[in-house]
Order: sequence, then C-alpha cells, then structure tokens
Amino acid sequence: MSAGLTLRGGIVLPPIGFLNQNHDSPRWDFVDRPLVTTDIIPSTLSEVGFGVVGRAASRTLIFSYDVYLTNGLGDAIVGNAEGRTDIPSGKRAESFAEDNNGSPSISGRVALRAPARGEVGLSYYGGYYNTFELEGATVDDRRWLGIAAMDAGGTIGPAEVRAEVAYATIDVPAGLVELFGDAQWGAYLDIVTPLWRPRLTGYEQAVLSAGLRFERGTRARIPVGISLGIQSSPSKLVEEAEESVRAGYRKIKIKITPGADLEYLRAVREALGESAPLMADANSAYTLDDVEHLRGLDDLDLLMIEQPLDRTDLVRHAALQKLIRTPICLDESIDCPDRAEDMLALGSGRIVNIKPGRVGGFASSKAIHDLCETHGVPVWCGGMLESGVGRAHNVALASLSNFKLPGDLSPSSRYWERDIVSPAWTMDPQGMVDVPVERPGMGVEVDMDRVDDLTVRAETLRAP
Repeated sequence: MSAGLTLRGGIVLPPIGFLNQNHDSPRWDFVDRPLVTTDIIPSTLSEVGFGVVGRAASRTLIFSYDVYLTNGLGDAIVGNAEGRTDIPSGKRAESFAEDNNGSPSISGRVALRAPARGEVGLSYYGGYYNTFELEGATVDDRRWLGIAAMDAGGTIGPAEVRAEVAYATIDVPAGLVELFGDAQWGAYLDIVTPLWRPRLTGYEQAVLSAGLRFERGTRARIPVGISLGIQSSPSKLVEEAEESVRAGYRKIKIKITPGADLEYLRAVREALGESAPLMADANSAYTLDDVEHLRGLDDLDLLMIEQPLDRTDLVRHAALQKLIRTPICLDESIDCPDRAEDMLALGSGRIVNIKPGRVGGFASSKAIHDLCETHGVPVWCGGMLESGVGRAHNVALASLSNFKLPGDLSPSSRYWERDIVSPAWTMDPQGMVDVPVERPGMGVEVDMDRVDDLTVRAETLRAP
C-alpha cells in the first residue's frame, strides 16, 4: 500500500483525540493523564477492528487521517457501580470479547501538522452502546454514544503546549434520566518548559522541566426538578404532579406533614407509575416517635425523604436511617462543611441538598460537594426562591460532577412574571436547563431597566 492508503486490522487503538493512540509516549511529562482523556475519552481504549490510515505531504504541511470500524463500548456506560453516566465503564475487560450488539462503532481523526511548529486534529467516535436485541427479539431502543474532540499541540518559544477539548452525548434510557447525565464535556491545557539542563555523565539528555496543567469539565445541560407544596387533597396533588410530568420535570418533590403524607404520596405514585422520580420533603415535621409511620415510605420507592427530623439532630437522623430503607437527605442540617463531616461520620443520611445561600456561598458549597463525592454520597442543588441572578450561580454549581440528582432550578416563568436577567432562565421539554458555558461571568446579564421598574426607593452612599 502507498503512504496515502494503508489497511490495518486486529486489535486497534481508535483515534479518539490525541492521547489514546499516543498514551505510552516517553514525552509525557505529567504523572496523571488529563481527566478529559480518562473520564470522557476512555483512554486507553483498544478494540478488535479494521480500518484505513494514510497521509500526504507538501513541502510545509503533512495531512493525515485514520478511520476505523471496531467493537463498541457496552451497557455499563449507564449500568455500572458508579451510579452515574461513566463512559470508561463501557470498556470490555477482554480485547477479544464478543460485541454486545453486533453493531460496529466508527472512529476517525484528521490532522494537519507543520513540522517543528505544531499539529491540529479533529476526531469523532460514535456507535450504539446498549444491548438492543436478544436472540432476535428487540429488547430496547438503539442508544447512541457520540464523542467529538479537537486537539492541538506545538511549541511556543521554549515551551511545549498541548490542549484538547471533548464533548460527549449519551442517549440515556427514559427511566434513568433523573439520575444519569446525557451530555459531558471537558478540556485541558498542558504547558511544559525546560528550566535546567544539568551535565550529568551518562544522562546527557537530562532536563529539569516545569509543568502547568489547566483542566475544565462540566455538564453542558443539567436536569431540573420541581417542588410542590402541601395541597388541599390527594387529587389536587395528583393534578399538580401530572402537570409537572407533562412539563418535563425530572424530579418531583412533594412537601409532606403529619396528616398529609402517606395517602397523598400513594395517590401520586399510583397515578404516575413506578418509574416516576418522586421524593418527599418533611421540613422537620416529624420526630423519632413517628418511625413506624415513616416506615410506610419504604413501600413507595421514593428517591429520598428530605429533612424528616429537627435540623439540629444528626444523632436521631442516624438512628432513623438505620430503621427505614428510604434514603434520608439532609437539607437544613447541613449549613457548613463541618456538619457534612458529622453527617458522614454518624451515618445521618445518604444524600445532601446543597443551597449556596444557606451554607455560606460557593466555597462552602464546593467543599461540601467535594467531601460528599469522596465518600460516595450524591448531592443536589436546592433553591431559596432566587431571582435569575441567584439561579445563575445555582446552575453553575449544579454542573459539578457529584450533583447527580435534579436540582430545584425551575425556569424564571415559574416564579416571576418577568425576571431581572436577560435571557431569562428556561427549561426545555426534556426537563433540562442549559449551562451557559459559552458566555462569560454568570452567563446572563442583569436587566437594569427591569430593576429600575421594580425599585421603590434608592439611596446612594458616597465615601467622604
């Protein structure tokens, strides 16, 4: 074959991004691989397949391409021990294992390189990842995974620079959308520059370098839940819940209190079915004396019961959690990272609701998020009737990796005739809100005309 067209087959490394085919290069200066190349692009991925590669060169540029058909990733992308969408979990343990659906994945990369200057590459990986047929019978819809990436590398003065950005979309089953993300993205920038070249006998190429890595990863869309207050009757609550489902909300929180709890929740469960993502919020309305009554929640398959006991009583929450199967979510009890540590130590709950306005801002919110993530405890973002300004900060926070449950991030129209930001926050029919990662700052602009219209009194303070 010519350099312009070469056939390859066997166990191959799909050309997703730059690192998957170059993961063992001795030129890597960092101990760990960038997260985008391990959590989104599942490096190192090798599969049985075949394809074509080639290159063409002029005096100043080299064009190259790789295209392969291979076995694809598997069901464990969503059916895994992580309890979340995890693309690397879809890799098979054995290279020659039979593909789970017999439908090959396609991957390819094109690149343009200027010798001694740098290279830019574009790549894509796509395929059906789930088992959709068993013994000739259709058991599921075909679900597509797609990963697009752009990478670049070269030299700037004495420094070597490499960067990559990747975006993945995952078709998640309808029954799992409240827990599993359907879009992920990440990026990194590595900069390495030599500082000292010592003259050591036998190590003429020795060099002391400094390296700096910037990484960014977040979800581009996040799921939205709704909170329903205590209603006058079970039938009225069912109406509200059914309307919420039609609107697309991915989690329905139902406020409860003694006398308006099990009967109300049971009516909604029966109306919406077993797969509806329901939870209850008690706002500290119960005591440990109500444990037999609260055990009735276990038959309703709720996502959680939020703050059933007094906010100061982590010890009795721990006792209650041992007596009921329904996960306890703590809200008002967690007002700082120290209380989160206490909760984890005592076993007072299995989920945390983080409200930035309650815990003291972003620093405390992220500290609680990170602590819970380390201990495998999922979190979600609650609301405190924020305007669009507060909503912007909550949306940004909820895009972090351990926010695994839909947050109280309802669109502006649910609470305001006209919000004080532009554009107003909206929710799509699938119950998702876009994270405005492409816009600077908080992603929306304050509508000063609207603020002026609402202003009743203004006072200006001037420094002496």
